[in-house]
Amino acid sequence: MRYFNTVSEARSYLENHPALLARAERAALKVARDYRVPFTDPVILASRSNLLLHLRPAPVVARVALATAILRPDVREFLAREVAVAGFLAMRGARAVPPSQEIPPGPHEMRGQVMSFWRFVEPAPDRQPSVAAAAEALQELHGALRDFPGELPYLPPPLVEIPRLLDRIERRGDVPASDLALLREAWERLAPVLRSPARPVQALHGDAHLRNLIPTAGGLLWNDFEDTCSGPVEWDLACFCWPLSEGREAALAAYGAGAPTLEDLAPWLAARELQGTVWLAAMAPLFPDRRARAEEMLARWRRGGGHLG
Repeated sequence: MRYFNTVSEARSYLENHPALLARAERAALKVARDYRVPFTDPVILASRSNLLLHLRPAPVVARVALATAILRPDVREFLAREVAVAGFLAMRGARAVPPSQEIPPGPHEMRGQVMSFWRFVEPAPDRQPSVAAAAEALQELHGALRDFPGELPYLPPPLVEIPRLLDRIERRGDVPASDLALLREAWERLAPVLRSPARPVQALHGDAHLRNLIPTAGGLLWNDFEDTCSGPVEWDLACFCWPLSEGREAALAAYGAGAPTLEDLAPWLAARELQGTVWLAAMAPLFPDRRARAEEMLARWRRGGGHLG
């Protein structure tokens, strides 16, 4: 698959969105035709980090790596783990969007595009979950994931991708050296804590926030297991709690048995904030609308945000 080593090459590719999306769509449709998926009216559901293409009227969604393929040279491995974990959850009857049964879910590679295929689920926007209901759904998910038999890497989002992306940003040269030093120091301080968790390690969602929980007429379904990994539940709970401006303690209480205290969760929240800061800093040159948010998060670290408390 195509991987970009310079920001100018990546920017040129991404800014030409019609051509980018057309290539991704053509590749997905070619794979679907090869497997005789009966579609007549494909429609794009989303096109940011990934292209989500509903192959209407078939209950199939193609998920083609777009921006993620730029920052993840091993994106095929991420998609393979996602399919394996979601397939396991589907067999267990857990609340997760399952891989497609109409076509081998993949991952597939076609014309330089890497993709997977999923069952289409109809969202119910009027059934947005409360934080408490979502926290309960996360505990239920963790219960199902404890028996996952496959091997998953240990916490690659904070432990592998942060230093890799920091190196990439440094080569690009558009983030002040003082900011990079601050982020590297934070990672070096947090990494030993993450590598030595106080509690058991298990399979995780890896990116378990509210936007990855789809409300449907039949209930809540977890989606987007691309960052699935092994680790303590603290990582998923940090992903869940970090976006909450208030009510983190209430969310942990709703999660129930096995939840850490907010104090114990502090370094994991800091690691999640660091991951988000580094990702935004890496993506900002590609998506100008993210620059303000990236600068805002960098400013938080300058002010002492994300520390271990």
